Amino acid sequence: FQAAADSDSSATSHDNTIIVTCLDHHLLEMYSNFVCGLTELNLTHRLVVYALDDIAYQSLHEMGAPVIRFRDEDNHREREKKSTNNDESIHGTTQFARLTYKKLHIVNQVLRAGYHVLYSDVDVSWLRNPFIHLSIPNHLIFLFANDWTMVHHQTSTNKDLQYICTGFFYARSHAMAVNVLETAIDYGTHGKKKKTFFLIIFSLLIL
Repeated sequence: FQAAADSDSSATSHDNTIIVTCLDHHLLEMYSNFVCGLTELNLTHRLVVYALDDIAYQSLHEMGAPVIRFRDEDNHREREKKSTNNDESIHGTTQFARLTYKKLHIVNQVLRAGYHVLYSDVDVSWLRNPFIHLSIPNHLIFLFANDWTMVHHQTSTNKDLQYICTGFFYARSHAMAVNVLETAIDYGTHGKKKKTFFLIIFSLLIL
């Protein structure tokens, strides 16, 4: 973490902010494209990658990526060992919800270590350097995009409903941020709640 946080001495550097992503082996090709975008922006030195399975870890390690093998208390190791190409995390599936759950674990780990996080999924293309827009007031601990308008028109009956996008967001290393993430993670540990409702609960916690 420290190497990524210290590696940029430019005027757009932000203290203790690192780029974090995570992926399983199904997303390795997308990772290659993701890194190409960061390379164009001279940002690869700020990146930390979490591998969600052994295949991804081995491949990323061989690439020379700054990779960490993620393991959580609720690690589904047997399921991961049996993972096949048909187990890709498609949006709206339980597998996708599980991936989001792990993502929040990862961000929480980094925040607890004292680093701010600019999280990005590997299927996000970076066209410009987002760090120049991170002059964020201290009272803001999260910055998210809103996915609700992507699937529903805002009306008088649903305009207050929010569905945040966890594919690209900023989180400040702050006790309140850690508390929100840990509350959402705790909710996600209870059986059937590891589905779509998990994202809704997380959305409500930060609003």
